[in-house]
Amino acid sequence: MFKKTISIGLALIMALGLLAITASASGGDTPSSWAVPEVDRAKDLGLVPPALQSKYADATTRAEFCALAVALYEKVTGTTIAGRVKFTDTTDENVEKAAFIGVVNGVGDNRFNPSGSLTREQAATMLARLAESVSKPLDKKAATFGDRGSVASWALEAVGQCEAAGIMGGTGNNNFSPKGPYQRQQSIATITRMYDLLDGKGTPKPATEEPTPTPEPTAQTPPPTTPPTMSGAIDNKIVGSWECGVLFYDDVSWYIFNSDGTFTHADTHFSDTYNGRYYTSGGKVYLTGMTAYRTKPNGEIQMYFDKDDIVLEYTFGVLENGTEYLLIYDMSRTGVNNDETYFTLEGADRFLLE
Repeated sequence: MFKKTISIGLALIMALGLLAITASASGGDTPSSWAVPEVDRAKDLGLVPPALQSKYADATTRAEFCALAVALYEKVTGTTIAGRVKFTDTTDENVEKAAFIGVVNGVGDNRFNPSGSLTREQAATMLARLAESVSKPLDKKAATFGDRGSVASWALEAVGQCEAAGIMGGTGNNNFSPKGPYQRQQSIATITRMYDLLDGKGTPKPATEEPTPTPEPTAQTPPPTTPPTMSGAIDNKIVGSWECGVLFYDDVSWYIFNSDGTFTHADTHFSDTYNGRYYTSGGKVYLTGMTAYRTKPNGEIQMYFDKDDIVLEYTFGVLENGTEYLLIYDMSRTGVNNDETYFTLEGADRFLLE
């Protein structure tokens, strides 16, 4: 009986080990059910490089999207892109090719930022350029998404074009989530749709010259916006990136107050990100015009919603070591912690300037 028990135990261990190996091999590397048909079709067409045939829920990088765009262009036109645009921070051939045909630009100072994550509005812009590069421009249509007001002005037309053409859809509740991440499986799916739309026909751009890279707006360096017109101004002392540790969850919360009157607030515990405008008056900071989105651990947008205006009290202080901090007061909270690592005080969060 004892030997039989051991045998059963060993069998279970071996079975579990096999399952673990299988799980490790897959590593969550299969696309979501909605994406499987288009991802499989793209692979059959030879549009997906082997390096992108896994980790489908990961955010697409700028260089990865270039690889997909180049594969589509060369498949559709039946020609190899001969021209190149050089950058100082990458020698990726697909980046150089994509820049030559005008699908992507640099980010300034002759740099490309190849590992930068692609946002949904940036993807729409690149997809629209890709259609133009094969002389099949998308029809110009106005975007109809409920959150189109939060789409950057330089991307709004492209978002409308991709929506109307059926290349890009929304993220739920009639929202587009322009600043949200663009997953690898989403990139592949839209490349498949673009291929079907172009029907394998296009006119290649002749490789006659090497154009000079020109900057394009990025999520990290958005175009300037109009200063606040609300009843207040901007306290220059509050401008900057402020970070605060969270007492109970060992996570991080931060505010970024920009000099143009825009702000971003996020925390790693809830995975919520808030974007909007702010102004200061009488020791209070007014957060207005906010939208917010929440992301799952795999990078998928879970929800996108409008947020009510918030008024918070704030003040500044100095630690014993001379470091200046910002106190954001929320009087509904209690609890005291004077640990300079977590910066949580009674009724307030203490943020250090990064």
